[in-house]
Amino acid sequence: MEDKSRIRTEEKKAEFFDCHLFERFFKYNQHIAISIDTLINEHSSQSESEAKT
Repeated sequence: MEDKSRIRTEEKKAEFFDCHLFERFFKYNQHIAISIDTLINEHSSQSESEAKT
């Protein structure tokens, strides 16, 4: 009986860890995506201004 509750606790811990890790990973990816968007926008606006001159 004690073994089953211990296993369940371990599963809960693993589940929590997975969610936490996924959340961090997602936020990190979101940050990268924003950075890439910024770079693309800067690059395209530079190209436009170079084309005008």
